[in-house]
Amino acid sequence: MLIPVKNRYDHSNLNELTIICRRGEEVVFSGRVKEDIPPHTSGALSLECAEPGEGEALCLQFYNDSRLVAGRGYVGRFPL
Repeated sequence: MLIPVKNRYDHSNLNELTIICRRGEEVVFSGRVKEDIPPHTSGALSLECAEPGEGEALCLQFYNDSRLVAGRGYVGRFPL
């Protein structure tokens, strides 16, 4: 699954972070960001998990040294 992102940090590359992805309470992906996304650039994260189904959302949380640093982001598929 590819997720477009923008790195809004001034000094940190996103590959310095760990990401945890949840579908509801279930952790469907956890690991270090592999992509090289320098500060103030855009890129795409490749996660080894299934895309959300219709009406589902994935919660993405980013951590630096076990500390939540970027709050939560959501990726989902919802009917228009």
